[in-house]
Parts: sequence; structure tokens; C-alpha cells
Amino acid sequence: MSEERTRATLFLERLPDRILRDFVRRYRKRFGLRCSVARPELIRQVVDRVPIDVVEELYAQYEDAGNVTTFLYGHAGGLLNKVRNIQDLNHILMRVGLGSQFRHQEKVKLKQYPQPVFFDVLSAGKRRIKTRFEYVGESMPYRDPETRELKVISPLRTVVSVLHLASGFLEVRTRDQATSTRTIRVLYRLFGGRFKKLKFSRQHLGQWIEWAKTLRNARFRPLTGVLSSLWMTARRDLDLRQEKTFREWWTRGEPVSGIYVQFEHRRGQVVGFGINAQLGKLFFRSFASEDVITLVVAEAERILAA
Repeated sequence: MSEERTRATLFLERLPDRILRDFVRRYRKRFGLRCSVARPELIRQVVDRVPIDVVEELYAQYEDAGNVTTFLYGHAGGLLNKVRNIQDLNHILMRVGLGSQFRHQEKVKLKQYPQPVFFDVLSAGKRRIKTRFEYVGESMPYRDPETRELKVISPLRTVVSVLHLASGFLEVRTRDQATSTRTIRVLYRLFGGRFKKLKFSRQHLGQWIEWAKTLRNARFRPLTGVLSSLWMTARRDLDLRQEKTFREWWTRGEPVSGIYVQFEHRRGQVVGFGINAQLGKLFFRSFASEDVITLVVAEAERILAA
């Protein structure tokens, strides 16, 4: 088996079944894939028939699986406001000097962290534009399994940004706030406009709690007294909203800095994610497919626009 096929197989084996099957359904016509087969055959089909660059696009979404985080911004003005279709986008990319970059990706040299590089357009439609940035992450030590020598690697990291054209709502999916801020600076330098960090008020968090299937935990930051913060977590799979202590603290009007909620995406499929109010951050602690992320971000957009 070639090195590329081995890498693809190892990655696909890490994916939960529902995400793997969602991917196969999306590309079944294009590559002649069959969905109603056992998981090993599903993986074999993808490795045999789907080009490695398409599989790598999937990897870019799930390389940090279990730690998907998106930071939310509002955008207005600048060149991006003029984009209404892929032709507009291509014209603007040419205008800022990025038009030929995507045809020669192997020639794009990334400097040591932390500067993200605008690298590729993943998709573009009437409603949103999804793009990819790359940067070289901070060096980390590891022990070589063959020589047992201590070595250092600088991993390649991916940032995904999604601009919602009608509203100017922008999501930046990355590991941390510092990288998110650097990505926004790159977007500003390339396309101009105004970028505003979005936050969730206490009222917004109340709407999330009403929307959720289950409230798992909440963090209060009292303004008076000796407590700097109070973290409440429901036992097992109970709903924190049913607990008297939580209701008492909520009705006091105490500031809330974050919550973790669950919702039912499909019948029998419960997804959980956290919200950091001050950072405008949504984070998933388990695998989250693209449709799950899209659903949660759409709800965030609705709540923030209300």
C-alpha cells in the first residue's frame, strides 16, 4: 500500500461512522460510492476511488477532532462585501494577488508560527464562502519510536473561515483565540472592512438554555462576595435547569461566563458543545460533522441578531 493510501486509511479509521457515511453520501455520485456497506468496505471504497486531495479536505476539518472551536465575528465593508458569487470572489482574489496561489500550492512557503497564510477556497456559494488558512504551529518535542531520541517537530495547522454573505457573520475555526485574532488581521490586510468580535450577553445565554435539550453545566462570576467564580455541573445526564441551586443563582441575575448544552441533532444523536460568552466562542468536545457545526452557528447567528 502506498504512503498516501496508508495515511488516508489511518485517518478514515479515526472518524465516527456517521461522519464517514455523511462524507460518502456527499460524494457517492461523483466517485461511484456505495453507502449501504459495512464500515471496512466503506473505507476501502474511499481509499480506492476518492483522490487524496479530497480526503485531505476532510482531514482539514477533523484534524483536531474532539476539539473543534469556532470564534464569531461581525464583518462589514471592504472587498468581501462585493462578493455575490464565485466569479466575484475570483476577481477579488486576483486583485489582491492571490489568484494564482491556489494553482501552485506546493510553492507556498509557510514561515514559522504564528502567521496564518490564506491558502485555498474550500467552497463558495450564494450564501457563504468557506476558506482555508495554514500556518506552522509551535514546535513540540517527541521521542522517535525507533531511535528513542528526543526530536522536535513543527506541525502544520489549519484554520477555516466561513463568511455568511447576507449578514456579514464570520466564523473562524481554529485552536485558540490568538490564532483567531491573527487570522482576522490577515483578512483585514487582504480585503479591508471592519471586523467586530461578537460576545454573548446573559440574555443570549438564556436563549441558548431555552433552545437546548439539556443544560449540562454553567459558570457564574459573582460581582460581590468572596467567590471569583462558581461552576455548576449536573450529575450524570441530568438537566441542570431542574436543580434548585441553579435556578436560585440564575434568578439572582448573576453574570454567567459560559455554559455547556446538549441538543438532539437527529433522533437518538445527542451533541454537546460549550459557549464562552466573553470570547464569542463555540467549542465541541466530541466529533462534530459539518452539518452539526452549521446548525449550531446558524442558531448563534439568529440569537445574536435578535
